[in-house]
Amino acid sequence: MQEEHQQIVTLNNQDYPVTISGTGCKDLLIIGLGTLMHRTLSDEFRQHFKVFSTDLYWAQEHHNTQPSLDHLAQDVILLCQLLNLNQPYIMAHSAFGPLALHAAKLFPSAFTGIIMSGSPPGWNPTLIAKNDADFQTDADPSRKALDAKYRASMSQDDMNGLNPYQRFLTTYCDLDRARYWYNPNYDARPLWKGLTVNMPLFTHYFDTLLPAYRITDDMNKVTCAVFLAAGLHDYDCCPKSRWMELKQLPRHFTLAEFLQSGHYPHFE
Repeated sequence: MQEEHQQIVTLNNQDYPVTISGTGCKDLLIIGLGTLMHRTLSDEFRQHFKVFSTDLYWAQEHHNTQPSLDHLAQDVILLCQLLNLNQPYIMAHSAFGPLALHAAKLFPSAFTGIIMSGSPPGWNPTLIAKNDADFQTDADPSRKALDAKYRASMSQDDMNGLNPYQRFLTTYCDLDRARYWYNPNYDARPLWKGLTVNMPLFTHYFDTLLPAYRITDDMNKVTCAVFLAAGLHDYDCCPKSRWMELKQLPRHFTLAEFLQSGHYPHFE
């Protein structure tokens, strides 16, 4: 691991730590759960980029738990200004990809490029049903058997006995692992050690903001380069299939499929 240091930024009257690492000449800001991404980036990656990562209010309670998507995008820009980042690259994992693109629509000259990893073009019941159908069709029998085993390992009573974050983590790391990882037995809990998600904000983002968001709207305003890393075995988001269904993509869009990866191709 390369050397790193921290800087404190004050956003909306609240202090947040920002971890800075890497020796590259290109500035890159991770949005969303920066701690999770920081733990899954390689030293080789950090040779190309100077990486700024922070969880902001995604991992802390915040006075505004029901912001608009515009508000979240504006905070990305404000964070860049606080860190003196001039047209950085933005990196977003999973469902934070749409937020990165929305920020690029609102502020077309703000970023040099966007790197998305395992990002779907949205999150709503229709997409979730398509992803499940793809899993049932495309996953091999042994993976589907493991998925059924994991899901049967926790009763509903057991789940009801957990607090909202514990239920989220149990579902993400235990019950859904065969849908997230190339190795369906992978234990992701160490990646989440010490990290507690702001569940009211997460619930608002996934259940309210993303279902109402039409990612193809104003897509022509995304003028920077956009790169998407998609794992073949990402059965939670099925990013390649879902993006290829769109009638309009960013004008400078590159998709690379990683055959021995799931939801974390940059890591696996």
